[in-house]
Amino acid sequence: MLIFYTIFFLIFCYIVIFPPKEFISAGLTLDNIVSSFIIEERENFINHHIKRTSINLIIFSLLPSIFIYGCKVLHWQEVENEIMTIDNFKKWNNKTYNEFNGLQFLLNFFFYFLGFTTFIFFLTCIIIKYYSLENWKNHPIAQNLTLYTSTVEISEINNESHENINKETNNLENFSIKKDSWVRVAESVSKEFQLIDKFSSNFGNSKFYLTNSWMIKVGIFNVNIVQKNDVELNLAVAKDHTLSHISDFGAQILEIKVNPIHKTNIQPFNIRLSSFDYNSLKESLKRPIIITENIVIKQSLSDRFVETFIDVINGNPKYTLPPIITLENCLGCLIKPSQVKLYKNCIDTSPETPNDAENSERTHCKMCYCRPMWCISCMAKWFASRQNQKTPENWLSGYSPCPLCRSTFCILDVCLLR
Repeated sequence: MLIFYTIFFLIFCYIVIFPPKEFISAGLTLDNIVSSFIIEERENFINHHIKRTSINLIIFSLLPSIFIYGCKVLHWQEVENEIMTIDNFKKWNNKTYNEFNGLQFLLNFFFYFLGFTTFIFFLTCIIIKYYSLENWKNHPIAQNLTLYTSTVEISEINNESHENINKETNNLENFSIKKDSWVRVAESVSKEFQLIDKFSSNFGNSKFYLTNSWMIKVGIFNVNIVQKNDVELNLAVAKDHTLSHISDFGAQILEIKVNPIHKTNIQPFNIRLSSFDYNSLKESLKRPIIITENIVIKQSLSDRFVETFIDVINGNPKYTLPPIITLENCLGCLIKPSQVKLYKNCIDTSPETPNDAENSERTHCKMCYCRPMWCISCMAKWFASRQNQKTPENWLSGYSPCPLCRSTFCILDVCLLR
């Protein structure tokens, strides 16, 4: 019975530390359970993770004690009864004496181990109590932010899409945060985290965020925060995986080392992400990533199609935008300006086989009267998403509905703006 209990407990601990995607999709993770008792991450990012990491430390320090106590419930009573049986009802000989000593040693070992694990638990509680003094000033996350209290600058934020988040995030002029005010730095990190134009990536039990000014790696027990303009990024490792839940065609996992340049007191850390997210990271980072020799970054099928898509539409006729129309940022990424207009250039042909399209009407392209609202990359990704994913060799000759008005178009109808 004790062996089955040990195996079950080890599986339970593994699921808590590395939850499978089925548990994550169902919300059955330690972070989700803990987050239901503290402030939400989006409301106050730093406060949320200070309390989350503290609660996680307490819970994990309690697990060994739970295991030993479970052993007592399941097995110790049996051990005690056996000792009493040997002591009172059996003849004493070398065999029974050795059995008695062995069982007594095992019992004492469990008692000592339970005392040790209980001590670890109370020591962790004392450490957390120390962290919480003076508004969590002593917490490692707060100590990390303290290093930026004299040098942090918050860039001006002036975007109408941010008005509903917080009025204070609009039109912030550059300013320096005074010393000994890590809370002000925490507020700036939390405000930038609330913005929707940040890069995010999940890998295993860690998360990575890239905002306008900060790089953030969230782990189970800690959060690494560095200023984006004060780091050097080195792509050191690239591992290929034939089988992966990320893609049916396998995946390449990249490991990037983040080295602070001027803040030498901050510990370097590594971030891991799929090669499919590498281009998005570079676009958001807006600075070079040093790549070690002999590392070849594999692009996803979608990225390769985007490149081919761009090459094809560069040969299409250009669309002259009327002067009365003002361009806005792309509806898909909200970062790049609108770059393409759907304008019917192709000559309709009847489908030769039923596989050419879902129905005959869809194969006839129609004029789209929507204003330019998409960048070239987002339009390419939209076009690819509307194709048969099992036959990527036919994507370029496929058809897609307009994202807004649903008018059918082909790749010949996508025009760059002049």
